[in-house]
Amino acid sequence: VAGEEQRWHHGRAADDIGDFGPQRGDASELAPLWHRGVLFDVARHRGVDVLPPSSRVGAVELEEIAAVQGTDLRSGDVALIRTGHLRDWPDAEKLDAHQGAGLDAGAAGWLVERGIAATGSDTTAYEALPAPQDERPGNPMPVHTILLVEQGIPIMEMLYLEELAAAGLHEFLFVALPLKIRGATASMIDPIAVA
Repeated sequence: VAGEEQRWHHGRAADDIGDFGPQRGDASELAPLWHRGVLFDVARHRGVDVLPPSSRVGAVELEEIAAVQGTDLRSGDVALIRTGHLRDWPDAEKLDAHQGAGLDAGAAGWLVERGIAATGSDTTAYEALPAPQDERPGNPMPVHTILLVEQGIPIMEMLYLEELAAAGLHEFLFVALPLKIRGATASMIDPIAVA
């Protein structure tokens, strides 16, 4: 939910969210994902194992990665962003040491312009935290606002992308079947990539 108006993608929280969650646009309406997936391996592009805490990933860098990898992002694709965050899974101390790397609002706009079906990353929040205040001042989660609230584009978090990266796979069939949970604003998934 975003802003003083309590907006969300399907309207306003005051009008559309009841005692048991959303009355429309809940997880029971999430469509299965059966799309071309494109991995943007940001950590490899920067020559690091894992991005430093609160690192911002912008549109220019995504364009550079696409060019280096020889992949183009098309309408209907699922864009996956690897920061290296889950490289140390399940070591909680190491994971905590590099929290907050992710996309900025400019990168979110770049994804929207390309007509993606969904996006995800290997981080807990998907976007750079704390949120940079130079693009959308006062908004603690501008990327979520752009993708979820304004565009209705699903965001997936904590995706284990290490095996894709190790195999050098940047294009694949991405499959995820959300659970049809009435009243929920999200769903657990067990995604797979088919090369």
